[in-house]
Amino acid sequence: MAANIQRCLEQMTQRLGLRLPAPEASGYRSLYFDGQRVEVATLEKGIRLQAEVGALPEESHAKGDKLKTFSRLSAGNLASLETSRETLTVDTESLKLLIFRELAVESDDVDILLDALSEFVNAVEFWLSASGSMDRAPLSGIRP
Repeated sequence: MAANIQRCLEQMTQRLGLRLPAPEASGYRSLYFDGQRVEVATLEKGIRLQAEVGALPEESHAKGDKLKTFSRLSAGNLASLETSRETLTVDTESLKLLIFRELAVESDDVDILLDALSEFVNAVEFWLSASGSMDRAPLSGIRP
């Protein structure tokens, strides 16, 4: 299965005109789309896409409003589940906002992988925009 996943990743990057980088120490490979870093990791039966889309606002740290801020983000994430397969989370050490998506690679059909990557990059762009406006509007009404 791992050879199948590797082959799909190679075909995907080749179609995009990119070079498939070697995995970093973390196990992720970094690809860049419009300057945005998307990390790709090989799993036992698929891949994981991950990207940083912001950080909890500094004011929320100072006021102790981390839970309130995260609740607002979670509401936006839950609302987006109807149309998006990505999950929003917070890195507990860095307090960075991350989105990720895991998908099974069950065939050599690279088009499925390209479609998932395209959806993921669109979600990254959405959450980059949404996380930049956290202090101005509630996220629960915003959907990717």
